Amino acid sequence: MAKLFGRHRKASGNPMFYSIRTRSRGAKRLRQLLSTPATLVFGGVIALGIAAWLMIALVFPAPETQPPAPNTFGYIIGEISPEIDETFRPDVKEIMLRVRKIGDPVINGGEAIFAGGTDSAGNPKLRTVYYCDLKKKTDRPLSEIVLQNDDLMNLALNDRFIVWADAKRTGSCNIRYLNRATGAIRTVKNCPISVPKLRLEDNVLCWTERTADKEDKLYAYDLNTSESVTLAVFYDSPAGASPPGIGGGKIVWAEDDDSGDQIGNSVIRTLTLGSGEVETFVTGMYVFGPQTNGVATVWIDQNRGPDASLYMSADTQPIRCIEKGGVNDYALGNRFVAYHKDGVLYAYLFKENKKVRISGEGETVILSGVYGDTVVWFDVSNDAVNRDIVYYAAIE
Repeated sequence: MAKLFGRHRKASGNPMFYSIRTRSRGAKRLRQLLSTPATLVFGGVIALGIAAWLMIALVFPAPETQPPAPNTFGYIIGEISPEIDETFRPDVKEIMLRVRKIGDPVINGGEAIFAGGTDSAGNPKLRTVYYCDLKKKTDRPLSEIVLQNDDLMNLALNDRFIVWADAKRTGSCNIRYLNRATGAIRTVKNCPISVPKLRLEDNVLCWTERTADKEDKLYAYDLNTSESVTLAVFYDSPAGASPPGIGGGKIVWAEDDDSGDQIGNSVIRTLTLGSGEVETFVTGMYVFGPQTNGVATVWIDQNRGPDASLYMSADTQPIRCIEKGGVNDYALGNRFVAYHKDGVLYAYLFKENKKVRISGEGETVILSGVYGDTVVWFDVSNDAVNRDIVYYAAIE
């Protein structure tokens, strides 16, 4: 700062600002000056000028300063139109279960975890977390994780941590995690009025939680340091129901578009974890549940309805509609987005601009999740089967 101010001094060393001195008879002299005819005429001209300026300012107010324009994904260029590649045949494998009812399995390389169990009446009660070695096709209960409430839900897994929501069926939960290296279990937070979806990458956990009547908050939590930060607060906003996404060192979430008269439209915020930089992308539509892998971002345009359409922007290029209407669920992988529509499971490979069908003819399935290059789903083709059937396949 000293260098900046130093440039504004005269070369002679004199300061830029000078004191103004008046003579000792200043007050009397001032009255004399103000009473002369020339001064009266000059003052009248100034007064008229000020009055005219005020009238112009009232009738033609100065334009408001506009904030810098946010980034944009660009215009929607329409629905993609590649035909389904009928020659695609994924190598489908089954996850063998020791229990009849389970929650969504989570895969990390050659391992998987899932919560499962039933109550005395045979209804689902997710009381135990199981660890599954996919290569050896063996599983075992994770005895370290002990149920405290009603169900173990919304599991997340990587090489370092296992995270879950220990939930009550009245609508609250404790978010907890297991450090796989040390075996230590810690509580992240108590959520008194919600059971949020949990998103995990490396040591960063994020979720959106209902915190009060008509209020939701988006949190990020560092599992290494136990530090947390509130990334966004939603007041009476539909964006508070939208879960965030995390991947490729970025967190994404939806917020209301308040930039103008775009009522009902959303923007997508993207936080880069390394730099802390937040970018804002205008979409020109309503956004629910954005997900990212660091390169591509996907979302749907409804809060999970039968008419939801699936959209994507890769490398911040113009938005493309992947599937128009009927998208029940979706999940983003490293190089594709998987989705199910009318009980059929598809994948769109965005670099190849190719659609493939994952589930077989005559099968009715429900997408469970995508982890890297692996898709997981439930087969619900036969209503007479009273146990869950789970398959997975790598999309290559």
